Amino acid sequence: MQHCPTPSVLTKAQELSEPARLMAAFCALRAVLAAPLEALLGVDKLLFLLESGAASSAQLLCCFDAAVSPRSLVVIGRKSAVTDGSDGER
Repeated sequence: MQHCPTPSVLTKAQELSEPARLMAAFCALRAVLAAPLEALLGVDKLLFLLESGAASSAQLLCCFDAAVSPRSLVVIGRKSAVTDGSDGER
């Protein structure tokens, strides 16, 4: 039996056309940055709710496996009680 050498990733990348290489680089960059960017946006939303006073408490939770999708985070907030001096009757 002869051994059939498998081509390296570098050899395959060199065989790709320029647009295909750019697309591969873009997809790799997007995959690497997706989870950290989603976490940063989630923290930004969480801090907005807390700093603006729109929520008395808020949490950033992972609602399902991040391997399925980077959009696995959810911001849950409890609305602040409105105190306008009235007793609730109109």
